Amino acid sequence: MSTRTLLTAMTKGIGALALGAAMLGFVADRAGPQECQAVIHVTEVDVDVWVDGWPYRVDSWRQSPILCSLRPGRHELQMSRGDQTLYEETFTLRRGDDVVLTAWDPARLKPTDR
Repeated sequence: MSTRTLLTAMTKGIGALALGAAMLGFVADRAGPQECQAVIHVTEVDVDVWVDGWPYRVDSWRQSPILCSLRPGRHELQMSRGDQTLYEETFTLRRGDDVVLTAWDPARLKPTDR
C-alpha cells in the first residue's frame, strides 16, 4: 500500500468517526423529556395569573396550585387584580426541569405606618 492510499484511508476513518460522534452527541442531547412543568401556588383569590401570556383565573383557594407544561427557556409569571399588578417574576427552565413558584402580594408584608 502506498503512503497516499494509507493517508486517504486514515482521513476517511477519522472523518467517519467524527461524524458518528457528532450524530451521537446530537441524539443524546435530545434524549429524555422535552417538556418542563411549573407548579404555581397562588396566595391570593380574585386574581388573574398569567404565564407567558396565558391567563388563569383564581377565584377560590381550590384553583391553586396551577400546573403548567412549558417548553425549556425563559418564562414570565404575573399576578394581577384588575389593573394592578401584584406580582411579577421571570424564570428560566432547562429541558426536563420542574419548578415550584409562589405568586404572592409583597405589599401585604410591608409594615403600615401607625
